[in-house]
Amino acid sequence: MVRFIVSQKEPKNYEEAVGRLEQIADMLDKGGQGIEEAMSLFEESVALSCYCYKKLDEIKSRVTYLKDETERARQDV
Repeated sequence: MVRFIVSQKEPKNYEEAVGRLEQIADMLDKGGQGIEEAMSLFEESVALSCYCYKKLDEIKSRVTYLKDETERARQDV
């Protein structure tokens, strides 16, 4: 599992993570960074991507649970 580097804080939410990913993509597209800075940005983007996938998986689980609960309730009526 990829963890956030000490200098990087975990995002507050999914939207913040996606926004930062967009910033990083723009920065890397424009270029101009040295190899170490580019690598640091890439590492941050990997950690943010993992965070986003984890959040989406959590939401999917919640939706599935609620859908199943709704179906059970309908069958009880």
